[in-house]
Amino acid sequence: MTRLPTTTEPSTETSIASRPAAAARAGNVMVAAYRNRLDRSGGYSVPPAIRADQAPTEEHRAAMMARLAALHDHLTDGEDPRPGQVAKREIVLALLAAFPTFGVAADGARATANLYVRALADLPTWAVREAAARFLGGETLLPWSGERCPTPPQLAAETRRSPALTEIHSEIAALKDVLGAVPYQPIPDAERKRVLADIAASPSSLLTASRPLRLAAPGDSVGSSSAEIVAPLRTIDVSHLMARLDRKRVPA
Repeated sequence: MTRLPTTTEPSTETSIASRPAAAARAGNVMVAAYRNRLDRSGGYSVPPAIRADQAPTEEHRAAMMARLAALHDHLTDGEDPRPGQVAKREIVLALLAAFPTFGVAADGARATANLYVRALADLPTWAVREAAARFLGGETLLPWSGERCPTPPQLAAETRRSPALTEIHSEIAALKDVLGAVPYQPIPDAERKRVLADIAASPSSLLTASRPLRLAAPGDSVGSSSAEIVAPLRTIDVSHLMARLDRKRVPA
């Protein structure tokens, strides 16, 4: 059975030190396969549904939940914010020192660094480090003149624009999509056939419900006109109606 590993290889680094390892290709394929089975006929304002016999197995669900937890862990600096604050302050001080125009006393530099740390409080340290490296290399994702040290809002905005953070949020959304899907039991084949047979046997009821009564004009052949309209209804595809009926009638 295909497994969804939390990471591609074991790692002892903390979430402060590095971004999360990318999911294995097999894991991405698995999540994509489950997402393709989701029924969104209820609209995007409600959780999607999935047939109970196509829902994630317990093993796959456990693996996806573990991956989801690992991703969330790398979006913060952990329950204790102090190590992250110290690491961010060091990153900011190094960035400030790279711009000769900064020129303030040590106490002033620490006070300024604290302002940066406050602006970066909700961002992971590894992403801040990568953003600072882009400023130092002059290859930022957002417009920046390069003449002055980036301000706290600029560093925070550059950090949020990180492609790695975007990928993490996309993966989290995909996992939540699958894990939050509501399972349902499909209607038995015998009942499905009976409903389809009833529709095929009484197409005029669909005609009456969907079209207003039209009075025959002089010279019209009412019988042939009705036959021409009713005939296509006998082969109409009502699979989408049956799928919605499945969800409404038999919850898992």
